[in-house]
Amino acid sequence: MQKKWLRPLIPHVIAVAVFLLIAVLYCKPAFENKVLSQQDYSQWKAMAHNSFQYKEAHGHFPLWTEGMFSGMPG
Repeated sequence: MQKKWLRPLIPHVIAVAVFLLIAVLYCKPAFENKVLSQQDYSQWKAMAHNSFQYKEAHGHFPLWTEGMFSGMPG
């Protein structure tokens, strides 16, 4: 007796396998422990340096800094 429920599932199984293969190929660098460098995350400390110096001198963070773009909110 031939199983009639198995034949219609074959295209769906193939589609899922193709999507899994694409996902594995796309995420290959993540599996190799490679990470994109995020400039926002790595440079926030340099942009906030003046604020930290002000806090050490006065005990609280400033509301405005003289840093980037000739001044910006702290």
